[in-house]
Amino acid sequence: MSVDGEGGVTFVRTPRSAHSRPVDGAWPSADLRRDGESVRVLSVGRMSVSDDGGTSLVAEIRVGFPAVWVVEPLAEDADFTMRMTTDVVAISRLAPGAT
Repeated sequence: MSVDGEGGVTFVRTPRSAHSRPVDGAWPSADLRRDGESVRVLSVGRMSVSDDGGTSLVAEIRVGFPAVWVVEPLAEDADFTMRMTTDVVAISRLAPGAT
């Protein structure tokens, strides 16, 4: 993640190489559009499911829940693109100036 110099946030998805995957292939990485390129982040949070089954994006990231990234549209006919992680296992504060 980084700041784009105009107050916006971007990230670069770097899929795991075949060499870093577990032997049994439990965590394979698919090739996605614009892998390795800077992508503008519109929103980030986690999904919440209500008692009636409705879902919403909550603007927070919590350990134990997947993080959801809403990013700029990566297809010409899209309004936005969503990317989701596996469950977050730790959250750490970065030192000032770190990216």
